[in-house]
Amino acid sequence: MSRLDALIAELCPDGVEYVELEKVIEITDGYPFKSNEIKEIGEFPLIKISEINNGEIHKGNFFIAELPENIKNKQILSGKEVLVAMSGSTGKTGINRFSKILVNQRIAILRNHEKFLTNGFMKHLLVNSKFEKYCFEHGTGPQRNLSKSDIYKYRIPIPPLPVQHEIVRILDTFTELTAELTAELTAELTARRKQYEYYRDWLLSFNDKERYPDGVEYVELGEVSNVLRGRRLTKSQLSSAGKFPVFHGGLAPLGYYEQYNRPANTVMVINVGASAGTVGYSRVDFWSSDGCYCIEQTELLNSKFLYYLLIGFQPFLMSRVRVAGIPTLDAIVVEKLQIPLPPLSEQHRIVEILDRFDALCNDLTSGLPAEIEARRKQYEYYRDKLLTFKEKKA
Repeated sequence: MSRLDALIAELCPDGVEYVELEKVIEITDGYPFKSNEIKEIGEFPLIKISEINNGEIHKGNFFIAELPENIKNKQILSGKEVLVAMSGSTGKTGINRFSKILVNQRIAILRNHEKFLTNGFMKHLLVNSKFEKYCFEHGTGPQRNLSKSDIYKYRIPIPPLPVQHEIVRILDTFTELTAELTAELTAELTARRKQYEYYRDWLLSFNDKERYPDGVEYVELGEVSNVLRGRRLTKSQLSSAGKFPVFHGGLAPLGYYEQYNRPANTVMVINVGASAGTVGYSRVDFWSSDGCYCIEQTELLNSKFLYYLLIGFQPFLMSRVRVAGIPTLDAIVVEKLQIPLPPLSEQHRIVEILDRFDALCNDLTSGLPAEIEARRKQYEYYRDKLLTFKEKKA
């Protein structure tokens, strides 16, 4: 029998009491700061609803220089509160870990009555999707405004304090282990990415006399291929059921169309908008709109080799985007790029190596979120089991 099972058998064998939050917590409203009181520099950080994300509170770029005379002590946070968004992103919850910070209006500050409810147990009970869903569903109007009275009516189990402490210990340990695993996986991915980028840059450097004793010819891209601009389609011509993806101003398809104007294995460079200068590669036939340059395929260049080359030029391309009005990259910038032109056999060899390395990195990239998601679901499963009790009969 585990320690938790023993505590439950000893202290609450017949179940536990369920109560409304009003009996075990206190809610304080955030302060209604005026817009002229909110500064970019100041002594007291200010939390807005947008700083409540993924169960945590993140300090933003807003501050209050001086405390208003009529602010209440309980409107100044100490680092032991749960915050709840009361409108807009209604129901978002977060654990506050900062002291001497302030919260804006329409954020509820929840504090536990320690006689009945530990701070850690409150956090695990309320910072989760179940409570967030309850709050969202009880919001009303276009902004889904939530009232304190609705929060107070939420029912929670109140096991004896020793049971609460043991559950918090278990869940905190699980959370720490999950965080450590996530950090290790992220570090592994970062190391592999750096290794891949280093090796890619080394393979695409042709100044090594041992590998290339006769050197490699450099040419302007426009001398060996054409930079083609696509043709715009109207929104009415796009559909989600079309056969071919349409690219315009980004690497995510704008929609789909029944025809294509560029073949598979074509390199593209986005030329307008926030993504101007971004390099892409399509493995399928597609439609290129006028917000996308395509490099015409040629017998002198392996398209995938060119793609890997241009990835290295991406920071330069982005730096040459004209930002007045709509960000725009001129075709001449792409055409004037000086690129190495090794023999096709060497291009193929380099592509084969980089494709294998790229596939490895992509496997890690896709595996990391899946592993993290599995750990999150595992944690939520055990959390929900640990926080579910038989209700004691009156």
